[in-house]
Amino acid sequence: MPPRERRAISDEYLAGRRVPLSPMRRAVARNMLASWQAAPQFSLTRDVDMTAVLELRRILAPSFAASRGVKLSPVDFLIQAAARALAAHPDLNATFTDEGLVHHDTVDVGLATATEDGGLLVPVVRGADRLTLVEIAARRQELVELARRGRLAPDAVGGTFTISNLGPFDVDRFHAIVQPGETAILAVGRIQERPAVREGQLCVRPLLTITLTVDHRAADGAAAARFLQDLVARLERDEGWLLF
Repeated sequence: MPPRERRAISDEYLAGRRVPLSPMRRAVARNMLASWQAAPQFSLTRDVDMTAVLELRRILAPSFAASRGVKLSPVDFLIQAAARALAAHPDLNATFTDEGLVHHDTVDVGLATATEDGGLLVPVVRGADRLTLVEIAARRQELVELARRGRLAPDAVGGTFTISNLGPFDVDRFHAIVQPGETAILAVGRIQERPAVREGQLCVRPLLTITLTVDHRAADGAAAARFLQDLVARLERDEGWLLF
């Protein structure tokens, strides 16, 4: 195609209303491009049976709301399970450098959050592996509200692992891009009742699809699979959650 014709097509596509990038959108674009270009990334997907989580949520939600004013969400269970799995799999709670992996002393789980102006912030629940479920829920609720209103403090961002949850938007599954400086990110879809086989019998269970995307420089497929296996086991256990 001649250069002039290519230019004409380009001008036609750019003839619409131009919307300037906000400083936040510009920063997000820069960070995601840097991560995509610097880190070879691969993804692993699992379905999680959320029966145990939803039952415990049903039991605990009224007391959480009455005593702490906290709305207990399935993502709170994900934060806790991921944080404790990360503590047992330090290569996934790390930062890659040319000199080697930096294993972080704390497990700081970020939750990707859309802001009111169309931007994206990742408020962080710090030391999440050492918090109780109600502490995680209260902190998550506070941070997400601050992030959405653009009032998040600078020290409330910058984690060691991120969860991106698009379940509230009816997304079934997706792949997320690893945040710069982290090794992995967990993409979370919606919980759906779907057919499943348990002990040779067909049944319907509330299933959640999660996708772990990993910086291949820091961890290989087997290490990522072991982490994901641990995470799923923690979510699916039907007893011991109160001690967990």
